[in-house]
Amino acid sequence: MLKIIGIAPISTGELVVDPYVPLSFRSYDTVPYLWRIGDFHRSLLEISIEQSTGILYDVTLTLPGSSMLANLPTGYELVPEKIGLPIIEISAITWEGEYIGIWDEKHEFSLLLKNDAVYIVFDSSLNPSSCISVDRVTFFEAESVLCGIGFFSLAPEEIALLKKYFIKV
Repeated sequence: MLKIIGIAPISTGELVVDPYVPLSFRSYDTVPYLWRIGDFHRSLLEISIEQSTGILYDVTLTLPGSSMLANLPTGYELVPEKIGLPIIEISAITWEGEYIGIWDEKHEFSLLLKNDAVYIVFDSSLNPSSCISVDRVTFFEAESVLCGIGFFSLAPEEIALLKKYFIKV
């Protein structure tokens, strides 16, 4: 899991929902460190982290997998919110300060479509204590670890597209 060590004071980004990549959020355009989670066959989520600052700036859900939650785990709806982007501890993604490129974590994640939001939960046993939001995306934090991501205020067309191609409810 990714360790959050701070918040970058950035308040804009772009959330994209399309038939090719279910959900994608991007805030910057540089060469990143990559953290990927999933089983890499049916589920894959990729997070890009800016090399020099550790700022998390891109999230792409490529394969949603089949793990759907019936209910949102405790703590995801009533946590203190800060505005910005998470700053990630990058020592696990480098080796003696050198770029390794991609950090793969074989671990299933779960999805929940609730009203006009999609939640991606990395570990349902972790209860968020705070969240960091930018635009329509929220990063949930438990014990300084990124435990989930929420995509909010999805338009009816975006929800219909997700249901049609990716998220079976």
